[in-house]
Amino acid sequence: MAANTVEDILGDCVKNSKRISQTSVAKLFVIMYGLTVIGLAYGINSMSGSVIQMTGVVFGACGGPLGGLFFLGGMMPKANWIGAIVGSMTALIFDIWIAVGAQLYGKRPVKLIQNPISGCFPNNLTVAMNASLVNIYNTTMTSTPYDEGGHISMPSNSQVT
Repeated sequence: MAANTVEDILGDCVKNSKRISQTSVAKLFVIMYGLTVIGLAYGINSMSGSVIQMTGVVFGACGGPLGGLFFLGGMMPKANWIGAIVGSMTALIFDIWIAVGAQLYGKRPVKLIQNPISGCFPNNLTVAMNASLVNIYNTTMTSTPYDEGGHISMPSNSQVT
């Protein structure tokens, strides 16, 4: 992210500067992005709810303004970049305000209990907990498992007990 920021966003500002200053700016952005990610990890740890639910909230808060910006560019030929940025930032701030308020003051998510698994497997199914399936059906073969060509023969219905 730091390399993309220096090359794509700050490209014209740092293009004429010395190589060492471009490296210093990239290192500064690495530190800034790293601290941001660590701070977000601590913040998410203290929130209630699942990570999937919080991810959906973030994508919903950011996806609305992004979709609006997309449709503005496609549907309004007279729109300019100032209006697009002001509208997008206003919508983003408003959506984040709603999302954070819902996380802090909203109804707590219901903790789901684990469903019982009794009766899920048929009686003739053998399941090993720490290994693969040992026997799917307790099969007994009355003939050799190989035919004349060296291939494994599959038991017919009459051979399965």
